[in-house]
Amino acid sequence: MSRPDLREAALRNLQGRLATDPRDLAEHTPVIEPLSLDEAYLDVTENLQAIPLARDVALAIRARIKEVTGLNASAGISYNKFLAKLASDHRKPNGQYVITPEMGPAFVETPARRQIPRHRTGDKR
Repeated sequence: MSRPDLREAALRNLQGRLATDPRDLAEHTPVIEPLSLDEAYLDVTENLQAIPLARDVALAIRARIKEVTGLNASAGISYNKFLAKLASDHRKPNGQYVITPEMGPAFVETPARRQIPRHRTGDKR
C-alpha cells in the first residue's frame, strides 16, 4: 500500500471507531448537531432519559463512547455552544467541565486559563 492509501485506511478505521451508534446519542435527545467526525452539540435541556443534570447525561454518554470505542471523550456543559466548547477544551483529553450562567462572564474574561479558538481566514496575523 502506498502512503496515501495507508492514510485513507487509517482514516476509515478511525471513523469507524469514533462513530458510536447514533441511537446511543438519540437515546438522550433528538437535538444533535454534528460538527465534525468526533464532535457534536447536544441539547439535553429536556433529555429523553429524564436525567435531571446535564452533567450526568454527559457522564453517561462518555461512558458509552468508552464502552463502544475504547476511546476517551471530553464533554463541555454550558448554557450556550460557545461556552460548551470552551468547557470541553478546558478538560481535554478525558474529562468534563460545567460553566454555569454565573461563571460564564468570568470564564471568558480570564484568557490566561485558556486560549479562545479563533477562526482562521488564511491571513498570517
